[in-house]
Amino acid sequence: MPTEQEILDALQFDLTLLNGPINTSNDPAYVLTYEFAGSTQPDDHVWDNYTGWTPYSAAEKATYRAALDHIETIINVQFVEYNAALHGSEPDINAGKVDLDNFTSGVGGYSYSATSSGHLVSFDGFTVFKNTLDLTSRISLILHELGHTLANKHPFSGTDVLPDAFDSNKYTVMSYDVNPDNGVDSDALQLYDLLSLQDRWGANMTTNISDTTYTQARNPTVDSIWDTGGIDTFDASAQSSAVVLNLNEGSFSSFQRVDDVSIGYGVVIENAIGGAADDTLTGNTAANELTGNAGKDLISGDKGRDIIKGGKDADKLLGERGNDTLKGGNGRDVLKGGNGRDLLEGGIGDDRLTGGALEDVFVFKSGHGRDTIQDFEDDIDTLKLGIDGITTLAQVEAVADRIDGNLVLDFGGNDRVTLKDITWDALSDDITLI
Repeated sequence: MPTEQEILDALQFDLTLLNGPINTSNDPAYVLTYEFAGSTQPDDHVWDNYTGWTPYSAAEKATYRAALDHIETIINVQFVEYNAALHGSEPDINAGKVDLDNFTSGVGGYSYSATSSGHLVSFDGFTVFKNTLDLTSRISLILHELGHTLANKHPFSGTDVLPDAFDSNKYTVMSYDVNPDNGVDSDALQLYDLLSLQDRWGANMTTNISDTTYTQARNPTVDSIWDTGGIDTFDASAQSSAVVLNLNEGSFSSFQRVDDVSIGYGVVIENAIGGAADDTLTGNTAANELTGNAGKDLISGDKGRDIIKGGKDADKLLGERGNDTLKGGNGRDVLKGGNGRDLLEGGIGDDRLTGGALEDVFVFKSGHGRDTIQDFEDDIDTLKLGIDGITTLAQVEAVADRIDGNLVLDFGGNDRVTLKDITWDALSDDITLI
């Protein structure tokens, strides 16, 4: 995966006259006016001498406006349809349909001026499309040319380019290559487009600012999520096939198709819920709540204080870094706390629990089955017991037995917990009855 700087270098035209971005996330939205050209060339100095000027249909205008609306949700720009009485002599962006050669479907471009100290004075742009095309079904083409209008370049042109593996519509609409996963061009701005355009124009910090739940891709190709606040959730509970949910920025998830959702750089999604099949859930550095539901799931936390729940079936839960809570649920589960002060509770089924580094708490209750604690550390870890009818430490000692170097607490009724490589004398002062 290229670094963020490598992505910026590969996608941005150099605006060498400027000493910084055109706009930032903290500034007011930068207003760009636009106008649809008719049957004659507009009086605007950015145009080449095109011929065959053809007006947009009402439906094509609606598609173009939808593209602008989509871009507005990503960057700190406001597109306003041009009104001569309000906006002066000419719009910032002209959109037209003209004669183009057989190898060209559209062209986008820009011009700008700046002071000697590097401050922007003016920005002017255009998009034109082949006049034989019906633009109502060409949202990807419109976004591509608008990317040029906003000073994005092809990822394969110039000195700095994307590696071949990342030069596709899976990552940017500025590529000429289709997404290799689905064989088509993307119908929305993609992961690298978000990064590049936001770096130059600022980010829209009001998009999805409250708690948002994402249940699948919101478009037919790849949904690149820009989300600025709230406690957010990837919820695949309605999915019957296996899903892959990765909460890390710059990563891809698979709800219904391979890699059909990506997370923009700087976005934090807190929670993930799996579906009915064998899912893979991966957390990020925030405090995540990760729930597997049915299926044999693999669930991994990260650095935050995570709550990880396996649900039904045999799951593998990995806390990784941070002080985590791991609950297996039903099934033969494997729980590994990792590097942190973790709480591990296997739940119903014969489970294997490994706390990892630091002080961990293991919970065993009536009905949990036959659990094995792999690495209980004397005077460091704690065993919490919630067993029906057990109210004293003497009652626990009465069911303790040393078998093959391990300590076995057999409470009857198929409830038994085995602690490896420890004695009753070492364990007894680390037990809490609950």
